[in-house]
Amino acid sequence: MSFEGTWEIVINAPVGKQTATAEFSVAGDALKGTLSASQGAMEVEGTVDGDHARFKGKSKIPFPMTLEYDVALDETGDSFSGKCKSGPFGTFPMTGTRR
Repeated sequence: MSFEGTWEIVINAPVGKQTATAEFSVAGDALKGTLSASQGAMEVEGTVDGDHARFKGKSKIPFPMTLEYDVALDETGDSFSGKCKSGPFGTFPMTGTRR
């Protein structure tokens, strides 16, 4: 199981579901990638430990803030769930499905 690949992400924010597409690459315990949404794209990087990943990136829209993600793969490796900390706005549940 690996986070490597393309994922459809849904963040359940108070303003409604926010969707994005993620492209992740993994080398050893390092994760790098891009999250693309209607508001634009954001580079992310972090770490992988087995079926668990933590990564973050800096968003510029609607204003600059750091988004932090903490997710775990399910037993099939084709989906993950976890949380997204959205700067000062709180932490929200999220899911990802392998494309």
